[in-house]
Amino acid sequence: MATTDVRRDVRPILIFFSSPTSGPSRRMEAFLDQVLQARRNHQTFRRQTIDVDQRSDLAERFGVTEVPTIVEAGFPKWNFCPTCALSP
Repeated sequence: MATTDVRRDVRPILIFFSSPTSGPSRRMEAFLDQVLQARRNHQTFRRQTIDVDQRSDLAERFGVTEVPTIVEAGFPKWNFCPTCALSP
């Protein structure tokens, strides 16, 4: 099985901040698994799960104040919100 060089993978990343003690985090993780499984054939996103109890530094860096939180990373800033340019 070939390994993928993460630096060359241009797909955006969904960063899922959660906590194992959070019921909403566990429910959201199950839902996210279903959504990404349905889209897996399209190779749309990569997912990284961050436990905020173990990596509070990353939660702070991304401005996460509660869990569950999903942050999208990997799009250039101009492509992050394609409809924003249409807003007044």
